[in-house]
Amino acid sequence: MLVVRAEAAEREAETLREQLTSANKSLQLATQIQKAPDMEQALEVLSRSSLEVELSAKEREIVQLVEDVQRLQASLSKLRENSASQITQLEQQLSSKNSTLKQLEEKLQEQADYEEVKKELNILKSMEYGPSDGSTAQDASKPLEVLLLEKSRALQSESTSLRIGNSELSGESLPGAGRGSGPIRHVGWNRFLLGMLLEK
Repeated sequence: MLVVRAEAAEREAETLREQLTSANKSLQLATQIQKAPDMEQALEVLSRSSLEVELSAKEREIVQLVEDVQRLQASLSKLRENSASQITQLEQQLSSKNSTLKQLEEKLQEQADYEEVKKELNILKSMEYGPSDGSTAQDASKPLEVLLLEKSRALQSESTSLRIGNSELSGESLPGAGRGSGPIRHVGWNRFLLGMLLEK
């Protein structure tokens, strides 16, 4: 809007300059021919003075408009710089937020995986160490690693006892079929139990 006004004022000033030039020429021509009456000279001087004042006012208006345009351009340039800086900062903040969000998603996924593994371990614990094994509430609260270690030690102890008993029974002399039927039957049963324990 100011640019349009400046252009219009400049055109008007140019028109006034042309009028002033024309008036000067007319004045010179009149002076060269003959001196006009005093009233005519006074009117011509007054007209010329009025044009000069109007032209000066238009020139001042043009200067003011040019200064306004320059200030607006400087403000616009500064605004663009500030906007670019703010956009850069916002992009950096967005990148940081995205990075933080990604880390949180990874942690959440790790937590979900941990909960899934924990759930599977609890299921395994309940299957391996349920009421059928004579477990107590205190046993249920123990970590799975401790229960596995205790179970392994118990199986090793039972296996050792069965092996010792098996060795003692197999080492005895069996003079008669009637007397030997008992130990032989116990040896087979012990071996069966040992096999069942080892399968666990």
